[in-house]
Amino acid sequence: MGTCQIDDFHSRMYSVLYITPAIGALLLFRATASIELLTIGLTQIVGSSATILGIVIIDNQLEKIEWSAFGTWLWISSFVILLLTGLGLVWKPRARSRSEIPSAT
Repeated sequence: MGTCQIDDFHSRMYSVLYITPAIGALLLFRATASIELLTIGLTQIVGSSATILGIVIIDNQLEKIEWSAFGTWLWISSFVILLLTGLGLVWKPRARSRSEIPSAT
């Protein structure tokens, strides 16, 4: 079977679904409630992980992705960055809530 690169349509479609909320969350990072950061972070983690895992699983069956193409790795690395952003958004509310707990003195 022939291989193909990830086309512009799919890269733009998936990128806008995940990058836009991530940028919005980072812009509102200090002003949002902890639960909002947690929700957006979990959404980023699940969405980016599912996308990466899905492309690997589907390509194992179809073998159509050109893994040596720079654009393919750039696209996948953008989802890795979104996964890390999601982890940061989940971690921040935990750190914030610990600092908000009054010390028992």
